[in-house]
Amino acid sequence: MDVKCIDCSELTGFVHSYPPIFHFGNSESPIALFSINPSESEFKSTSSLPAPFEKWTVTHRKDATPHHIESHLLRQDEYFTTGHHLEGWFGKVEEFLNKIGTHQWGQLSFGLEGRPSNVVHLDIVKCATKDNWSAVPDDEKPKYIANCSRYLISQVARPSLKVLLINGSSVHDALIETFAKHFTFEERHSEMFKTSNGRRCTLYRYVLRGRSGDHQLLLTGTSMRISREKGQFSNPEDREYAATRIQNWINDFV
Repeated sequence: MDVKCIDCSELTGFVHSYPPIFHFGNSESPIALFSINPSESEFKSTSSLPAPFEKWTVTHRKDATPHHIESHLLRQDEYFTTGHHLEGWFGKVEEFLNKIGTHQWGQLSFGLEGRPSNVVHLDIVKCATKDNWSAVPDDEKPKYIANCSRYLISQVARPSLKVLLINGSSVHDALIETFAKHFTFEERHSEMFKTSNGRRCTLYRYVLRGRSGDHQLLLTGTSMRISREKGQFSNPEDREYAATRIQNWINDFV
């Protein structure tokens, strides 16, 4: 996959002027947090990630020059050092990550506010879609996911990557379906707890091994999105409980 990829150009929501975002932050991090796809807001002037194709005055990714591509990739690497993230989506996720302390890597963080960076953010679908993911018809979502799956597996196969974090049930379902074709599930575990507002939250723990047998991964996380600022998963005690369980599973694994 490259910046000029147009494999999904016939699908609803595809935007030629939104190049794929392969990762947010340090791509060599030992831990990756997964969501479905980037927000369209990443390509608007109000976003903390500058809108590269607006600045380059190109409206189609096929017209990007090597300079454009190099600049776009650099912005992904430096994402958490170049903008104000604590007020938005990533700030809420960072707050949850900071609750997790590991024996091997210390407190989890994207690297905000000068903290050491040990978590990279990856999306299953690399391109932002028009409006948002919910606007994509249900019968087309699997096509987006499938078109990005080969590149996603290459990212997960990086030997230095050890832990994969799930951000919500839709992310869980997409990852399980994709990984089933490429990994052996050595352990499967889930447990539910009731949140303060009476909803059920599932915590996941899987141990995966690559088909070659030399790469083991922990896949863990929650059915409720840790990025939620309001609603079903906003109570501090609920978030603390989930973070503690995930912390224990990480420390037991590594």
